[in-house]
Amino acid sequence: MRISGTLITVIVDGHERILEVALRDSEARYWISALEPAHFVEPGGVCPTLHEGELAELSLVLRFVTKIQPTDPRSLLGLTQPMPRSPHCVVVAQVAHSIEPDCFACSFGEGTPVIRVECESDHNLSEGQVVAFTAELAREA
Repeated sequence: MRISGTLITVIVDGHERILEVALRDSEARYWISALEPAHFVEPGGVCPTLHEGELAELSLVLRFVTKIQPTDPRSLLGLTQPMPRSPHCVVVAQVAHSIEPDCFACSFGEGTPVIRVECESDHNLSEGQVVAFTAELAREA
């Protein structure tokens, strides 16, 4: 899934980044993790590649999924971030298709873009199934 928006906050810690992104043409804001292996920055330092206030186009992935629960097909689909300043997500989504034994794509409703979901173990999901899980929202490498 690709998003476009403004970088509101860039938190650095070594090679890790936590980004707050305000989506263009929307009121939504997301906290997203990112890795920059080529740029080590001490905590509290300034990131040389990502700057607050600039526009960014990011490809996103949901990763570190360990437990997937089938849920009521009538459940409200969506992604929430209940922890302040964290890329942690609670997700209810519909399986679009399987990509690999430990990876699938899901959507948050008809006509919405799909997002890749990377699991810590193999899944046994079928297309159209509605599932709930927790994950980390991350910039795709």
